Amino acid sequence: MSRNSSLLRAEILEMANRGDSPGAIARSLNVAVQRVSYHINTALDLALVERSQEGKKNNIRLTDAGVNFVASQKKIAGLLKFGNARVVRLENARYNATIQKMDHVPPWHAKRMRNWTQYEETIDGVYVTLNYGTNPSIDFVAPPAESSGLIDCLLKSNMAVFKVVLKIQNEYGLVLSELHFGKGSEWSVSDTFARGITQNFGQVTVTDVGKFNASPPNRWGEIEFFDLDDAVQYMRMPRLLAIIEERTNSIRAEMVYLGEKISRILEERGTGAHSNVIQEMPSDG
Repeated sequence: MSRNSSLLRAEILEMANRGDSPGAIARSLNVAVQRVSYHINTALDLALVERSQEGKKNNIRLTDAGVNFVASQKKIAGLLKFGNARVVRLENARYNATIQKMDHVPPWHAKRMRNWTQYEETIDGVYVTLNYGTNPSIDFVAPPAESSGLIDCLLKSNMAVFKVVLKIQNEYGLVLSELHFGKGSEWSVSDTFARGITQNFGQVTVTDVGKFNASPPNRWGEIEFFDLDDAVQYMRMPRLLAIIEERTNSIRAEMVYLGEKISRILEERGTGAHSNVIQEMPSDG
């Protein structure tokens, strides 16, 4: 059975943290060694792991962010065993703030523009861009967050960014204005209906709503929403439908009871109209 990319990465990082070599990991997980190396190198870039040297041996160790990542993926894997559990994924969560004070400029990678300089760095998996000019500002892009709910994803994303904000404030004396959640975030919800759509029509984009995807390697169907409000409404839909069904059944029972009561009254009055006024209520079908 093929694995979701994030779940596979978590397995690889956990085994590498134990000291297993890329070759041993590849054999154990039945994947190409190149794929193992790719996930380890990507994790290094995202600060999920760090490399240390002991003689001729390269050791891979999980960082705090890496430990949290592996733990969250294990939780997701447990949910997926139940089949119907939905996985929510938040990608490219963007935050921004204006800089009110800065003791000194961080020694990050710099891009010189005409009237300002852009400094870039990845800290604990969070991509940070500092725009230093007349009106200095700072932008953050959180690492992907996965969970079984929208709020949990947002909390994970917020926590990752807040930790980096505190680190930058302590190291470089930054004082920021209120941190704002920016546009461009991607909210994806697993959905078997989306998988059916993509199997027949490929990736489908619905204007102003989102996309139907079934991305490799696991090719779960997912709906990628452009707006958080739409994702919230979608997640609430099963509960809303259950409420509607419950109320419909209640109304149907009341109408049947009322019909029977009217029939009894007519019989008592001797009108002969003893057949039910409401013979049969329509079924769900």
